[in-house]
Amino acid sequence: MKATHIGSRCWIGQGIVLCAALLLCVSQSYAAVRASLGSDRIKLGETTTLTVDSDEGSSAPDFSVLQQDFDLGGQSSSTQMSIVNGRRSSSIQYSVEIQPKAAGVLTIPAIPVGNSATDPMTLTVVPAEPGSAAKGDLIFLETELGTTSPYVQQAVPFTVRLYYSVPLSSGEVTARAPEHASLQQLGEDQQSQTEINGRRYGVFERRYLLIPEQSGPMELPAAQFRGGAQTSDANSFFSRVQSVSAVGQSYQLDVRPQPAGAPQPWLAARQLGLVRGEMPDTPRAGEPILIEYTLTADGALSSQLPDLELPPIAGAQVFPEPAQRQDGVVAGAPVAVLKRRFAIVPAQSGKLDLPALRVRYWNTASDRADVAEVAGVTLDIGVGSAAPINPVPMLSPAPDASAPVTPTAISAGDEALRAELTRWRWISLLLGCGLLASLLWGWRRQAAVLEPPAPQRAPERLADPTVLRRALAEGDLHEIADALRASTPTPCLNLGQLRVRLGDAEQQAAIVALEQTLWAARPAAEDRSAVRERLRAAFKSGPILRQSGTEDAASPLAPLYPARG
Repeated sequence: MKATHIGSRCWIGQGIVLCAALLLCVSQSYAAVRASLGSDRIKLGETTTLTVDSDEGSSAPDFSVLQQDFDLGGQSSSTQMSIVNGRRSSSIQYSVEIQPKAAGVLTIPAIPVGNSATDPMTLTVVPAEPGSAAKGDLIFLETELGTTSPYVQQAVPFTVRLYYSVPLSSGEVTARAPEHASLQQLGEDQQSQTEINGRRYGVFERRYLLIPEQSGPMELPAAQFRGGAQTSDANSFFSRVQSVSAVGQSYQLDVRPQPAGAPQPWLAARQLGLVRGEMPDTPRAGEPILIEYTLTADGALSSQLPDLELPPIAGAQVFPEPAQRQDGVVAGAPVAVLKRRFAIVPAQSGKLDLPALRVRYWNTASDRADVAEVAGVTLDIGVGSAAPINPVPMLSPAPDASAPVTPTAISAGDEALRAELTRWRWISLLLGCGLLASLLWGWRRQAAVLEPPAPQRAPERLADPTVLRRALAEGDLHEIADALRASTPTPCLNLGQLRVRLGDAEQQAAIVALEQTLWAARPAAEDRSAVRERLRAAFKSGPILRQSGTEDAASPLAPLYPARG
C-alpha cells in the first residue's frame, strides 16, 4: 500500500508540472507580440505611429511588409523590465512612423517577429484637403496657376507657396507634371514672412513653368509638402521632431489647340517687343556696320523664340552672328530675351536701304494673331578709305614764263623716294622670311619632344539611336516626338527647342509638320500617316545638329568686328 501511494503522488506531481508548462506556453503564444496604432484614422499625407511590443528580445519586427502601401519613417526601440513576486520579466517596444501612399481603408498586415507575428489591423485614410490660415492650420500650401485654358506650347506660370508657423527641421516641396506636359522650376526659391489673422507665418515660394505638349483635357496634380517640425513638450526640457505634411489644390486644364490660320512657326506669348540698336553716325563703304536686334517675349522661353534673320540687302553683304538667348522672371512671369547682331558691309557709297524685320506670333492676352516689327531705314553711305577711288585726270596749268620750271628736280626726288621704299620692302621681306623659318624650326623641334596631341573631341552623337529608330518604325506620333526630344546629347524640353538645335532644313520642316498635327484638334488619319512617313525620311540617319562656332569660323570678316564696350 505504501508503494502504491508513493507512485500515485509521483504521477500527480508530473501532471501538475505538465499542465503548468502547457499553460505557460499558451500564455506566451498569446502574449509574445502585440501591435497598436497611435491613431486609426488620419488624412492622406499625415503619419501615425505603429508600435510593436515583443517579449522575444532576440528578434526585431520585420517592417518591410509595410512598404507596399506605406512610406516608413524614423524607427526607435526601448526596453522595459519588471520584477513581480521575485520573478523578473522584460519586453521590448519597437516604434515606426508610417505614411499611407493612398486614401482608403488600408490593411496593416501581420508583422513577423521571430517565430511569432502580430494580428492584422486596419487604418482609415481620408483624402486630404488644402489647408488655410482661416482654418487655423499651422502649415498649409497655396498654389496659383496662370490659366486653366492655355494654348498648346504656351508657357503657363505655376506658383507654390508654403506657409508655416512652427519651426521646420526638414522638408521638401514637390510638384508633378501632368502627362504630355513639362514642368520645370523657374528662377530661385524665395523666402519671406507675413502675418495672417494675428499669427506670424514663414513663407517659402517656388515658381514653376508648365508647358502642355498636347491639346485636350489635362490634370495638374496637387503640390505636396512633407517634412519635420520641432515641437516642445511642457513636461520635457528637449524638443522633438514631428512629421508634418500639407497638400495644395489640383487643377483641371483644357488645353486649346493651335488656332486655324495662326502664324507659323507657332509661338504663343502675352506680348512681343522688337527693337533695333543704335545706328552708326558716319557709315562708310567697305566698313562693317554693326546692328543689333533685341526680341523680348513676355510669357515664353528663349528656346521657343525663332532666330532673327535679315533678308538679302541690295548693294551690301550681311554676316549674322550667333544669337544670344536669356531667360528671366519679372513679376512672377517668365520673360525671354533674344539678341542677335549683324555685320552689314556696303559695297559702295550712296543710299543703302535696310529692310523691315517682323516676327509674327499669337497674342494670348488679346487672343489674336499679332506681329512685332521694326521699320526699315535708309542709310547714307560715305566714301570709305578702303574703297578704291578712280583717279580723275587733272589739266596741267599753262606754264608761267616768269616762274622757274624745275621738272628735273621733281623727278629726281620721286626716284629717291621710290628707291628708299623698295629698299625697305626688301628688308621687311627678308625679316619676314627669317621669322617664318625660325617658327618652323621651333615647331618641328617641339613636335619631336612633346607627347602626341590629345584626340579631338568626337562630334556629338545620339544618346541611344535605337530608341529613335524603334519609335520611327513602330510608334505613334507622340512616341516619335518623345524619342526626338530625347535624341539630342542634352534632351530638349519641347519640339520648339529641338527645331532650334537642328541644322537641316528638311528636318526642321518635318518638326513643324509634326507640331501642327499634334496641336490640331482632330487631325485626319491620312495626315498622321503622311507626317509619319515624312519624319521617317527626314530622320532616317538621325538628327543633324547645328555645329557651334561654325558661323564665326566661316565668316571672312571676323577681323573686322571691333570689340564692344
